[in-house]
Amino acid sequence: MIRNFVSVLTGLMLVCGAILVATAGHLHADIVLPDSSFATTEGNSNAATPFGLLDSQSQWLYEDSLFSGGPISINGLRVRRDALIGGGPGTFSSSNFRIDLSSTSKTGATLEATFDNNHGSNRTTVLNGALSFSYSDGGSPNAFGDLIVFDTPFVYDPNSGDSLLFHFFQFDTSVTGLFAADRETGSSVAPTGFAWNNDPNASTASFLTAEDALIMQLDVSIIPEPGSIMLLGVLSTVGLIRRRREKLGRLSMLGLFDVD
Repeated sequence: MIRNFVSVLTGLMLVCGAILVATAGHLHADIVLPDSSFATTEGNSNAATPFGLLDSQSQWLYEDSLFSGGPISINGLRVRRDALIGGGPGTFSSSNFRIDLSSTSKTGATLEATFDNNHGSNRTTVLNGALSFSYSDGGSPNAFGDLIVFDTPFVYDPNSGDSLLFHFFQFDTSVTGLFAADRETGSSVAPTGFAWNNDPNASTASFLTAEDALIMQLDVSIIPEPGSIMLLGVLSTVGLIRRRREKLGRLSMLGLFDVD
């Protein structure tokens, strides 16, 4: 009986192992916002903020409908130079830059002028301090620039129904390598929103609009669903049983135990 039981579990182990191997390559991904089509499509506008002005802050909101799948850990982001304006490749360098992220119940249509009101309770400062990254020019669209690596990854679950909010602060008054980033506006990016003020310490936005998106590429890690974690538990259990069977087999050979 033990032999038959272990044979069944061994088969299950092989199936589970195949599933895990098949999905292992998908634990890391790049997500282009506002949607994947902009990986190869130039936006119809450009954004002076957050990388083209000295003193400024801006919020960019992306609703949950722009994402697919389960929870992700956002490790960093890339932006690219607007191809229409151009200006050549360069290196953006700021001594005092900050990025906050949060999940929020706000939508592009309900974004408020008061910056703090747009954040959710899980507001997290993911980068605070010096920032330097290089970007290219000459393409249409241009390639995304160097990865802006977050000091603290941010976990976002689009299944929660909440939007994802990025809040950029540029405090440095002597930034080098300023550039206009690629941007899309209009009904094609309806589930987005944008708020801005040319003062990083202001509490309210001087400009607010829906249907406005900074084109960016997120570097993310896929957080396994509970089912995947259960598979790992099954594999662990089967492994223990298999090792137990091998031990009993050795005892049987010595005449000390019958595994049938």
